[in-house]
Amino acid sequence: MYYLTFLLCSIAVYWNLDTGGVALASWLLALLYRDFSARNHKGMLMRVWHAVAVFGAFTVAFNLYLYFRYGNLPDYASFIDYQKIFYRYGYAMLPMKLFGPWNLVIGVYLAGILYSIAAMTGRNGESSLQGTTVFHLSILGTGLFAYYQGRSHDLNLAMACYPAVIILTIFAGILSADVNSSNRRFGKIAFCGLMTFFLFCSASLIKNVPAMAADTAVRLRLAINGDVTPTVSRAAFVRQYTRKGAEVLILSSLSGVYYMVSGTTCPVKVPGPTELFLKEDYSKIFEYINSDRCTYLIYDIKYIHSNPYKEDVAKTVEENFDIAGASADGALFFLVKRPRPSGA
Repeated sequence: MYYLTFLLCSIAVYWNLDTGGVALASWLLALLYRDFSARNHKGMLMRVWHAVAVFGAFTVAFNLYLYFRYGNLPDYASFIDYQKIFYRYGYAMLPMKLFGPWNLVIGVYLAGILYSIAAMTGRNGESSLQGTTVFHLSILGTGLFAYYQGRSHDLNLAMACYPAVIILTIFAGILSADVNSSNRRFGKIAFCGLMTFFLFCSASLIKNVPAMAADTAVRLRLAINGDVTPTVSRAAFVRQYTRKGAEVLILSSLSGVYYMVSGTTCPVKVPGPTELFLKEDYSKIFEYINSDRCTYLIYDIKYIHSNPYKEDVAKTVEENFDIAGASADGALFFLVKRPRPSGA
């Protein structure tokens, strides 16, 4: 599990630099915290070496796979462009309110860091497993909090607070043990207050249990019965009109799934649809669509989603392509480019 965690965190860095970097850093810092509390300085150096070795090995393997699979290496020069756009210029960022539920979450993480420091300095300087766990969760939670802070809508709070919930559970267990082993009034009051806060925060979860249970039942039924979902049906449509290894432009929010299932590749060097923000990336798509290289493409009817650049792409596709095939549910279309007028 030790090396597997390093590997999973290394994969996470390439999946999402912001959260993956936090996951890798928090795991490494938790290991360093444990070794430092035990005065194991040699062990600390080994942890750093293991992190660098596993991350480096995965980086080499990942780049070799991409090169032999797609013929190109990732554009690392633009790997941090999104961080500049979001954090420096505030694109699509939502200012956090001075007072609100988000402040309670960061308060839990600060309390967790203080607790882990106290655990490290107590008991002859050796931290407990609880101290290491709380430290790991506090660092992980603080990093996730900073990532989601710019999107501090209450609907995003769940993605930034789950480490805080685990920390509160650990604290509740510690206070419960303290209450059972002593008659101190402060411990009882703190335990009652923490449990009240925990139950209060769980109210919305309890309220939505029926909806979550119904959604889970639907998903389990599809998985157990092997029912053909719309996505599976559309993926089969893509395989029907393409061949493995071919270059085809798929204009869909699920293009990554269709590329993987069909074994095709994207002919345009642009990010996936979720990260497609830059005007220059849309310019590459326009350039390819208008070139002689593009003779056909796959188009999703839900591709637009009120994005002005996507609307321009859809208009260009409509003006230059004809429908040659459609999926059973009419969601995906196989489009073939119209012949250019003579002299054009």
